Amino acid sequence: MKPLDTFYLKDDALHQVHHHSGDDRRNFLVDTETGETIRSVEQANSIALERMNHRSGVGSLSRRTLLAGGAGVLSLSTLMMTESLAPRYAYGAEPLGDGTVFVMIYLRGGADGLSLVTPYNDSYYKSQRKTTRKSLSMQGAYKLDNTFMLAPEMAGLKKAWIAGDLSIVHSVGIDENTRSHFSNYERVDRSAPVQYKTGWLARLLDLTPDNRSQFRAFSHASRMAGAFYGSDQDILAVNGFADFRVNSNATDKETITGAARRIANSVGGILGQTASQTLNAMADIQGLVSAGYTPANGANYGSSELGQSMKDIAQIIKAERGVQVVTVDHGDWDTHREQKSRLGTLAKELGDALGAFYQDMGAVRMQKIVVMTVSEFGRTTVENASLGTDHGAGNFSFILSGKATGKIAGGSWAGLKNAQDKDNAIQTDYRSLAAEVMKKGLGVDDTRIRQVFPEFTPKPVGVLA
Repeated sequence: MKPLDTFYLKDDALHQVHHHSGDDRRNFLVDTETGETIRSVEQANSIALERMNHRSGVGSLSRRTLLAGGAGVLSLSTLMMTESLAPRYAYGAEPLGDGTVFVMIYLRGGADGLSLVTPYNDSYYKSQRKTTRKSLSMQGAYKLDNTFMLAPEMAGLKKAWIAGDLSIVHSVGIDENTRSHFSNYERVDRSAPVQYKTGWLARLLDLTPDNRSQFRAFSHASRMAGAFYGSDQDILAVNGFADFRVNSNATDKETITGAARRIANSVGGILGQTASQTLNAMADIQGLVSAGYTPANGANYGSSELGQSMKDIAQIIKAERGVQVVTVDHGDWDTHREQKSRLGTLAKELGDALGAFYQDMGAVRMQKIVVMTVSEFGRTTVENASLGTDHGAGNFSFILSGKATGKIAGGSWAGLKNAQDKDNAIQTDYRSLAAEVMKKGLGVDDTRIRQVFPEFTPKPVGVLA
């Protein structure tokens, strides 16, 4: 479901509402000051900018040319996220943990992990999957051990597995699995009892030394990941480096840029500060774009959105801009219908993008990088009447790093035939996996981990050495 790209005021005067109906036309916004339903981006922008003018004392600004568009341009969705005016280029301070970069990839929609890492010998799987079944006889399938194989579409990760730089966890999930996309991601992102209102990555950033880089943490997506919500840090949402610039239908972009800079220089307050922050980030990113980027070691990221996202992340890591935590979205995994063709494309994008990133970074850099995938739930072992699968429970997570154990973790495989015989039963709590990433991957101490995951005791998983 596509979200509306619009402005937001910091006090939530405009509040976005989604209907999980599959019909994007039912997305809408509610003006919490008047109760009015907002049905278009233009209407929301007009209201937001009018209030911005009123509250900041700014004269009339063009609603259609200044601050136009969604994430990655000068919209309030990016401008209202930070409160630091000074450019942030001082990277010499203490790093987060041991200086390792953490990249978390959201497989949004509930990825069918059984079609990525397949328990090819499981009799229940073989009997219940008709059109979506994977087998070792398929060209490109790769045997991991006597239980699991990499699906042919995931062949891009074969080199990492052989080198011991890929760990895989089976049967990962969260407690109180609701089978709801939104509820489950809210739980994943918060990873704490309901009285805690911040995301777990926000708590991690707030509890560890800030290196003062404007790129310390960002979402490579059209919106900021929920795990960053509530952070005292400056968080960017960058929907593609090439598009992270002032954007408008108007022909005179220099005039628009000038107007945006006048806001930064003369308005003051939060809006002026965040305009300055965003403009600085845009200038830095556009400098990288202009310089161009050639991946190392013959790596080919392809043309998929995920591939291009991972290419952007590789470039900014190599440019040493102080990156510590990045989240990436890879969507459309909700395969209720005709899963075979749809999931095949998504799986190949994932395998190829991660494989290219691994090849591009090389063995030395991968020692200081941890990539983790997460999805809100797995899918049922049983196909439905629409040749797809429905919302399930346990899933698979990939850990790509030079620190990986190179093993399949999660305990003994219990098999798919169980008391909840349409599910891969959850054996590993997502927070235990994330805690091990923090401790062994990023070098975060136990005291801070307990604050990141309050009222939870992690168990060893075995994905990182």
